[in-house]
Amino acid sequence: MQNSNDYWITTKELAEIKGISERAVRKAISKNKYVIRKCSKSYEILVTSLEENVREKVTSIKEKSTQLMPITYVVPEAQKKLALAKYDLIKKWDEFRLNKKNKTVAGKDFLDAYNNGCICTDLFDTVGKVAIGTIYEWHKKLRINNDEWHCLINNYTFGEKTRKSNLSEEEKSELLKNLLHPNQLNIGKAIKYTKMALTQCGFKNLCCDLTYRRFANNYKNEHYNIWVEAREGNKALHDKVLPYISRDISKLEVGDVIVGDGHKLAFLLSIHTKELL
Repeated sequence: MQNSNDYWITTKELAEIKGISERAVRKAISKNKYVIRKCSKSYEILVTSLEENVREKVTSIKEKSTQLMPITYVVPEAQKKLALAKYDLIKKWDEFRLNKKNKTVAGKDFLDAYNNGCICTDLFDTVGKVAIGTIYEWHKKLRINNDEWHCLINNYTFGEKTRKSNLSEEEKSELLKNLLHPNQLNIGKAIKYTKMALTQCGFKNLCCDLTYRRFANNYKNEHYNIWVEAREGNKALHDKVLPYISRDISKLEVGDVIVGDGHKLAFLLSIHTKELL
């Protein structure tokens, strides 16, 4: 587990963050304003000894640079096989529509033949029946993600969600207690109060602010419904979250969802006699 004291920045980096000259930073160092250490021909400054607003900027910059690093994760073999089969199906669907006068009709013809087991039987054994809307959705995903087959993995982003955090269970619990509160503390203050509370309880070697902030942002992204309801209430949940929940249409069957246009709907129900007895 890393300690916050492990994070240092150079005088040049601090000058750029604060928008001042490096000479001004050295002048502050000469007045013992920061905790420093000698490094080659210059100095490095302890991040936790900086002013709070500057410390938050440093943490934010480090976090962004970390997010740019590729995330490695293992794709389960079954998921990989399914995603690659979807990819091949889309490519064959696209090839069939190529140079056709009516691409929409051609696309439907291809899918009808596929769903009836007339073509691409090897892919059908893996993917199964596919609705036309699903084909268009997969096609769009490939276009947006530069033709990367990974975007066709079911619940893609699980790589993000399975990233481990160095925070202990006590640190996570205390941080979430501060974050998921109607006071709506910003992440910086929540981290500060979390460390204060844990230190008073005798905890030592707490993680650095960057680790706390990364965990908080991941939690917000992955559990946005909980985040909004806890901090802003049930009305905000209904206004900001529920109307925009995405649905995996590939999991829907005919009749699973009925869409109305605001008018009264009339249904003809068939009820077996024995069900009334």
